[in-house]
Amino acid sequence: MAAAQETGALALNSPPAHLVDEPGEGMMAARRAVQGLTRGGRVVGLTKGRFSLLDILRAVLEITGPADVMVSTWTSGIRDAATAKWLVETGAISSLKFLVDRSFKRRQPDYCRKMVEAFGADAICESNTHAKFATIATPDGWRICVRSSMNLNRNSRWENFDIDDNEAIFQHFGSLIEELLERDPPGLGKSRRVVDTLFEQIRPTASEATTPRGVYQPKRRAEYRTRTDRRQ
Repeated sequence: MAAAQETGALALNSPPAHLVDEPGEGMMAARRAVQGLTRGGRVVGLTKGRFSLLDILRAVLEITGPADVMVSTWTSGIRDAATAKWLVETGAISSLKFLVDRSFKRRQPDYCRKMVEAFGADAICESNTHAKFATIATPDGWRICVRSSMNLNRNSRWENFDIDDNEAIFQHFGSLIEELLERDPPGLGKSRRVVDTLFEQIRPTASEATTPRGVYQPKRRAEYRTRTDRRQ
């Protein structure tokens, strides 16, 4: 993969969208939110914290089948790590890798220990990050990127999410985790100097920012999703 881009946006057009309310909680709400995702499709929406990033991942995996998954999160809970481990053990996830913030081990030492025990130090890298996203890749060609304001856990506040089956977006985000996994020494809790040095070294050229076509204007405040189907 090419190095992830530091600033700017990918030059992508935004096709017309369909607005739908999404009632329910947890996995039920997450399944309804992503049920229209198709090859080359997009789901964009807001939630009142009725589901988490992990719920979205599980719902998308029910559509795609077993996949290689990479997750960037600022924090994670013990229950989230246990659920992710269960997804690996049951075959829903073929491989799982994480990017977490450098402060994670200091803030949540027990959670951090559980993640290392479950997935191994080689599957987790750390940096100065507040980004929340995940990539999902399957042998038959799904290349999904999920971006959200959510961490893995659920939070009863307005949260946004965007899901695309798009090779360019997938590469744009996934390349960051791959490069960090290649260059970051295994293990968490490294010194600020080690983390900051690598953080400064990863400075790819930003792409040209463009204004997407179409502005989404919901008629009322409600949990919703927008779905589009981009066909080449």
